[in-house]
Amino acid sequence: MILWPESVDRGVRPMLRNAFPTLRILADHATADDPTVKEAIREASLFLHGSAKGISVAPQIEVWRNTVNKPFGFYGAGVELDGKYGDETISPCLHPLVG
Repeated sequence: MILWPESVDRGVRPMLRNAFPTLRILADHATADDPTVKEAIREASLFLHGSAKGISVAPQIEVWRNTVNKPFGFYGAGVELDGKYGDETISPCLHPLVG
């Protein structure tokens, strides 16, 4: 399993390491041009966006969709029917995925 986090601060990284010793964690805020991200995308068989207030990783999902022909999905991501969550709007390219 590979985690591509926005951030794992405030003690989250050690908790994850303790609970999942074999978990590979990419650098916080790693971008698509980072060699470790490119390698992770090649190796992973599924992109799963976990529990969050909305779809907060739209750029990463687009990188995945444009790079590989592998499945991806969301679980526990809350969105409103009009495509908004909180004060932000979901990227238009993701509307078909959550509509």
